[in-house]
Amino acid sequence: LKGFEGQGFKVKRLWAHPKWRAIFGLGGASPLEVSFTFHKPLGFPFIPASGLKGAARAYAELVGNASETEIAEVFGPEPKARKHDQGRVIFFDATPVGPPQLEGDVMNPHYGPYYQGKEPPADYHDPVPIPFVSVGSKSLFLFALASSEERVLSKATKWLKGALAELGIGAKTSAGYGVFKVEES
Repeated sequence: LKGFEGQGFKVKRLWAHPKWRAIFGLGGASPLEVSFTFHKPLGFPFIPASGLKGAARAYAELVGNASETEIAEVFGPEPKARKHDQGRVIFFDATPVGPPQLEGDVMNPHYGPYYQGKEPPADYHDPVPIPFVSVGSKSLFLFALASSEERVLSKATKWLKGALAELGIGAKTSAGYGVFKVEES
């Protein structure tokens, strides 16, 4: 981030921790039954920049009342526009500050045969516990964005904060996972 600042970019840093728990990469391929996103060479959990950019865009469109012009400024034009322009904001992967707190968790689907398309849901199906890993509330993450334009960077920061605090990031957000408490310093 200091390297970007040295090249004249404005960099905005946010620190946040999950209010409860967070899960990233739940649907990915894994030797475990349920996946989790770990940094490949270093082995710590992280939140990919692409997910943060998508969440910020969703917030801008759903809650932030952003115009198409504002969205194109920050994120780039719609793919169907067939333009190869890029947005004016760089989103970085969110990384833990210090050792992250990993917690065991479990999903308990009750209708396995139904989800596999074999039978209708019924009360006589046995629940099958599926353990998985989540990031606990004491895990602090650093989120960062950069741009050469302060005005555009401010919009993107506002939308990312909103996405973190209101929509949540990662998997199972409708069950309360992935909602963050954001601090700026």
